[in-house]
Amino acid sequence: MIKARKTIIPAIFLLTLSFTSTLLFAKTEALFSPKGSIRDAIIQKIISCEKSIDIAAFVLTSGDIADKLSLAKERGVKIRIVIDDKQRKKKDIVLEFLRDEGFDLHYLKGNVGGFMHNTFAIFDNKTVITGSYNWTEYSEKFNYENAIITDDENVVNKFRDEFKLLYNKSLIFANKTASTKEHSDLTSKEETAETASTDKPLDSKPNSETTHDTGNTQQKFLKISFNEFDKIFGGDNANNLTKAELKDLWNSKFKGKHIKWKGKVCYKGVSLYDWNKVGITHKNGKADVQLMFDPAKKTKVQRIRTGNELTYTGKLDSLRGFSSPYKVIDADTAD
Repeated sequence: MIKARKTIIPAIFLLTLSFTSTLLFAKTEALFSPKGSIRDAIIQKIISCEKSIDIAAFVLTSGDIADKLSLAKERGVKIRIVIDDKQRKKKDIVLEFLRDEGFDLHYLKGNVGGFMHNTFAIFDNKTVITGSYNWTEYSEKFNYENAIITDDENVVNKFRDEFKLLYNKSLIFANKTASTKEHSDLTSKEETAETASTDKPLDSKPNSETTHDTGNTQQKFLKISFNEFDKIFGGDNANNLTKAELKDLWNSKFKGKHIKWKGKVCYKGVSLYDWNKVGITHKNGKADVQLMFDPAKKTKVQRIRTGNELTYTGKLDSLRGFSSPYKVIDADTAD
C-alpha cells in the first residue's frame, strides 16, 4: 500500500507541474490609451507576424494599421477580417482601401439587429490582443481605452474557436449578399440605361445641366459654379431654406449629379490607404471639397501637386459636415 502511494504522488506532482508551467510562462500585458501604447503594440505585432492574422473588429478605420496590414499581406501573411455589417454601408476610405487591395474582408450582423461588437486579433495563432480599444484614429487620440495582450494557450485557443465561428457565419452571409449584389448590379445597369435614354436637363439655373465630351462618352454636368453651390448649401444659406427644404433639394436635384469645377489643391493623401484623397480649396485655403478617385486613376493622382490649380470633375456624394468638406466621388482631372 505504501509503495503504491509513492508512485501515485510523483505522478500527481508531475501533472500539476505540467499544468502550472503553462500558466507560469504565459505572458499577459495590460495597455491603456490615449497614451499611445495600444496602437503601437498592434502595429508591432503586425510587423513581426509571419503566417496569419485573424481580426474581428466592430470598426476598422485606422490608416496606420491598414498600411501595416497591407505590407504584411504583401510579404505573404494570410489575413482574414470580420467587420460589423453596419460598417458595410458606410463609405470609409480605409475599408474601401482594404477591399480594393483584395483583403479577405467579410461583414457580420449581430443577432436580432445587434452588432458584431468583438474587437480582437490573433497573430500566428499564438498571441491575442483584445479589449475595449477600437481600431480607429479617434480611439487612439481621444478615448480612454484598454487592451490585453496574451499568449496564454488556453485563452488563445478560445479566441481561435470564436473567430472560426464568426468567420464561418460571415462567409454564409457574404455568399448570400454576393448573389443579391449580382442581381442588384444587373438591375442597376438596366435602370441606368433606361434613365440615360429618358433623362432630361433640369429646367433652370442653378439646376440645369450642360453636356461635355469626356472622350469616349458625353457627360452631363450641373450648370452651377462652386460658389453658387456653396451659397445654397454652405453656412450662409442665401436662400434661407429650412433644414428639411435643403435636404429635399439636395436629394432631389444635386446628390449623385456630376460637376465640373476649378480650385487649388491644398492636400493629397500619401499613405497606401488614402492616396486617392485630394483636398480642393476654393476660398480661404482650407479644403472645401474632398475628391475621391477610383483605383484606375492612380497614375493621374500621382501627377497632381499641392498648390496647383486643378479643373476636376466628379459626382456629388455628401454635403459639408461640421469639420469636413463636401465629398465628390468618381473624381477625374479635366486638365
